[in-house]
Amino acid sequence: MSRPRNMPNAENCTLEELEIAAKAAPSRGTYDRLMGIKALVLGLAHDQVAALFAVDDDTVSRWVRHFMLILENNVGLKIFANYRPR
Repeated sequence: MSRPRNMPNAENCTLEELEIAAKAAPSRGTYDRLMGIKALVLGLAHDQVAALFAVDDDTVSRWVRHFMLILENNVGLKIFANYRPR
């Protein structure tokens, strides 16, 4: 049995905040990651987001984990731009 996934939601980040951050994204990769998070907030499943951005499901899970850490540590979305996936 798989464990439940962390999911961003409207309680921890608004769509407007994601849009603003995406518009200011310094790279296409950062923009895609933010739009992937937005798609999850809008209700798409991990596998749908993965297909939409041509990445695997584990990649989307890493995006979410990093995003949730940023929110938990209250450092703001700007730091998401410095995230470099491995």
